[in-house]
Amino acid sequence: MRTLTWIGLPVLLTSAAGAQEPLHIPCDSLDDVTLATGSARLEVREDDGRAAIAMIDQSLGSATLAFDPAVPVEPGRAYVMAIDMRAAGLRSCQVQPTVTFIDADGEGLDYMTGDWVVGMAPWRRVRVVAVAPEDATHAILGVHGMTASMTPLPEDHRTGTALVDDIQWTAAPRIEVTSSAPGNVVEEGQPIELAFSATHVPEGADWSWRAETVDWRGDATFQADTPGLRDGLTWQSEYDGLGRGYYELRWSVDRDGEMVYQGREAFAVVPPLAEQPYDPGSQIALDAGFSWFVAEDPERLALAAHLARMAGLTCLRDRLSWARTNPAEGTLEWDPYDDAAAAQNAEGLTVYQVFHDCPSWAAETGDDPVTPHTAPPRDLRDVYGYFHRAAAEFDDEIPFWEIWNEPDIFFFGGRPEEYAGILKAAYLGCHHGNPEARVLLGSLAHPPEEWYRRAFECGLTDYFDTWNMHYYGAPEGVIERIEGNRKLMLSHGHEKPIWITEMGVPAHRADDGTFTASERDQAAYLVKAYGHSLGHGVDRFFYFFMHEFLEAAANLWGITRADLTPKPAYMALAQLAHLAGDRHCVGRLDVGDEGLYAYAWGPEDDAIVAVWTSGGEASLPGIEHDAALDIMGRPVPHGAVTPTPVYLVGASIADIPLRFDAGPVLGAEDPADLGALGIVLDLRLLPEDDAPIGDSARKQAPEIGPDGAL
Repeated sequence: MRTLTWIGLPVLLTSAAGAQEPLHIPCDSLDDVTLATGSARLEVREDDGRAAIAMIDQSLGSATLAFDPAVPVEPGRAYVMAIDMRAAGLRSCQVQPTVTFIDADGEGLDYMTGDWVVGMAPWRRVRVVAVAPEDATHAILGVHGMTASMTPLPEDHRTGTALVDDIQWTAAPRIEVTSSAPGNVVEEGQPIELAFSATHVPEGADWSWRAETVDWRGDATFQADTPGLRDGLTWQSEYDGLGRGYYELRWSVDRDGEMVYQGREAFAVVPPLAEQPYDPGSQIALDAGFSWFVAEDPERLALAAHLARMAGLTCLRDRLSWARTNPAEGTLEWDPYDDAAAAQNAEGLTVYQVFHDCPSWAAETGDDPVTPHTAPPRDLRDVYGYFHRAAAEFDDEIPFWEIWNEPDIFFFGGRPEEYAGILKAAYLGCHHGNPEARVLLGSLAHPPEEWYRRAFECGLTDYFDTWNMHYYGAPEGVIERIEGNRKLMLSHGHEKPIWITEMGVPAHRADDGTFTASERDQAAYLVKAYGHSLGHGVDRFFYFFMHEFLEAAANLWGITRADLTPKPAYMALAQLAHLAGDRHCVGRLDVGDEGLYAYAWGPEDDAIVAVWTSGGEASLPGIEHDAALDIMGRPVPHGAVTPTPVYLVGASIADIPLRFDAGPVLGAEDPADLGALGIVLDLRLLPEDDAPIGDSARKQAPEIGPDGAL
């Protein structure tokens, strides 16, 4: 619950009389709007033949418009705020409608929001469905804008324009939905029931409820209609005998034949858990970040871990903060990371931890760092001590440790030589704390060029167990990135397992405001990402990301929604893990067609082959197989293949040559003789005008003038 106090608004209406009467704000003047928080310029602008309020170039941070006067409400009743919104070139900014409930003293009680509007988007109707909490007397209707960026924004940044028009506020039936399945995920052969109830139905209108259920292909499998909604009415949508796949129950509430608001309940039918392969060394893994999103709530944490296992996973990537767990020298506080690790272990999940920060007390602050937590530590003994204790504390729960996320970009404010020292100290600490631990190289965000070459000149070969990289882009582009990483590794005289611990694609909102098409693309991308990567020698792959979150104002990540219900990509991962979770990807098959990708998981006489085209439609390759399934696990209706992958199950591939041999799974070797390893401190005299920590120039070698000394 967020508490807000609103200052400078007109006197609140004191009576709840007429609370059910619809309210309309035309937004054709500035008379009814107040800039309640932040800084932005307001004007009325003509756009597409309409006069609308324009919120222009808000300052960094956030700004909120509030529409006057506050409207009276009744506790427990549902209301719908509908507003037309358009984004006119929003840059690193996102804008959404808001409803803030307040009590008789003007104190904020609860805060509800609608969808974000981002970038450049046409007019669309956005709705907020809000239930008035106890003690609420009024609601303030508003629009909230927030700047968001992966990198710091300059003070003179201009956010662009958001336009709003035609606000309607309506009391509506309160519809509550419950599910018989936690997270709306059930095993194939098990039923699921979605139960609905209607309360607080306003009088004086003809209210009805309509619904249809569609599968991943968009085919309707069920339709329902409940006219004459009334208080206390309950009804169920029961599903039994559905095949595995992804489904949505899409429903709407209508008033006098016109839609007032709508909802969606997504659910997935996954292969039975008893039939899921359990392989702790599976190549198929997931970046889940439980400590970011679910660790603070024990019930959500347990549910998230269960859903990951229901998808056939056995290993998850998490997030650890050195600053949070070691807030002062000599002080260690492992909550909530110990809870997150325990919940995952209880479901049979292996935990892999990554960090990318340094506590302020240990940091080399330098001059004007972007953030104190990106700075390298002053004393490498602090690094050694922390990881020695962490690896020992979690010796049974966390076998894998990644030393700094993406240190070649802004997550690390130091030089590659400084990172080399950190990796060496952490490696020794981890292995002394837990000899069975395995240490990952800090993941490369960029292609392995000058920054990592300089780090490896400091002798890193013996100070990590697994090579680690990230990639974002077209799925086939990862092939070249893998080869570049492998060449750099081999140039330093060693070959170790390669893991990709982040690769994925976000969903983007269509002009109609939905993510439906983009989420289909996400599911297909996921299968291609695993195929291209594992098929070109990657030993383990972690798709990014489990939980939904909006990044940099436009990118909606996650294979589950904020309430942990599934997206299509969740079901696609569950089906892939079911088919290939305990198999080894042998590589790319040569099927005689440059535009046809075919990746196989052995054995040769009973293989799984994922097939897709680089574009267009083609015939399935002439591979003998028992069945052809789509990425949701449903039979393919025709013998063609498109850019969306198809699985050939029970395939015979012994006579088909490999276009690329993925090679064996290398597995981490035992660490070198720790007694023979050490850390060399490289002491440098740097110029007074050296780039400060956090500056991008810090990634480069220091520039020494003609009279300077090094």
